[in-house]
Formats: sequence, C-alpha cells, structure tokens
Amino acid sequence: MNKEKSPQVSFIDTFLAQEKEELNMKYLKVLWTKIKIRRNKKCMTQKQLARELWIDRWYYWLIENGKTNPTFLILKKILIILEMDVVISCDKEGI
Repeated sequence: MNKEKSPQVSFIDTFLAQEKEELNMKYLKVLWTKIKIRRNKKCMTQKQLARELWIDRWYYWLIENGKTNPTFLILKKILIILEMDVVISCDKEGI
C-alpha cells in the first residue's frame, strides 16, 4: 500500500522544523554577541581578529553579524584567540 502523509502531519513537521531553526538562530545570536563582547574587552578590532584568523575582515564581519556560518575550524580558532570556552551538546535530533 502506498501511504501518503496527511496534510496535518506535514504541517506539524514543517512547524517543528521552523521552530528548531528559530531556536538554533537564537543560540547562534547569543554566541556571536558573547564573542563580540569578548573581542571588544580584549580591545581587538574585527580587522585584527580577522588577520589572526587569516581571513578577510569582510568575511569575519559576515560571521560576527550572523550573515554566514564559519567552519568549525574557524570557530575553534576564534574561541582560542579570545580565550573562550563553549560547550556544545546535542540530543537525538541534533539540537
């Protein structure tokens, strides 16, 4: 038998996916705000930090302002340079 998803289940799946994405964006916004505060406390400009990361300042600006996501390696380097620790935990669904 060919079972099709009911429209209600599809709507619920879509709604939950949107909620998950919004939650992830909130977490990222908090992370980048904390990174920006830490960078400022260390009296570093975006340009200085970008140089230490060996990336373009514009690309760093995009990262810090949530316009693009960095690779895990770049995020790790940012945290090392700014002497920050971040704990990442995931449940079964990857949140």
